[in-house]
Amino acid sequence: MELVIRNLCQFFENIFGTSSLFTVDVLLAPPRIKLKPPLEEIINSIRRSAHGISELPKYFTRWLHGTCNSCPSATILDELDLTFNNDVKQHPDVVS
Repeated sequence: MELVIRNLCQFFENIFGTSSLFTVDVLLAPPRIKLKPPLEEIINSIRRSAHGISELPKYFTRWLHGTCNSCPSATILDELDLTFNNDVKQHPDVVS
C-alpha cells in the first residue's frame, strides 16, 4: 500500500511541480490559441494515468498472516475485500 501511495504522491508532484511530463506546442492563431496535443487529450491522458495507479491495488492480494499463502478467494467471502484497494482509497493522502 505504501508504494501505491508514494506513486500517487509522486504523480501529483510531477503534474504540479517544476519538472515537465510532456511537451505542448502552442500555436497563436488570432483570435484562437491552439494546443498540440489538444487540451482534452492532455486531460484524458492524466486521468487515465491517475486511474491506473489508483486501480492497481485491486490486483495485490493479501497474504495470510505470517505465511506466503494468499488469502482465500473472495468468492467465498463476498462481503470481504481481500485486496489493498479499500485501504488505499481511505488513506488520507489519497483522499486529499
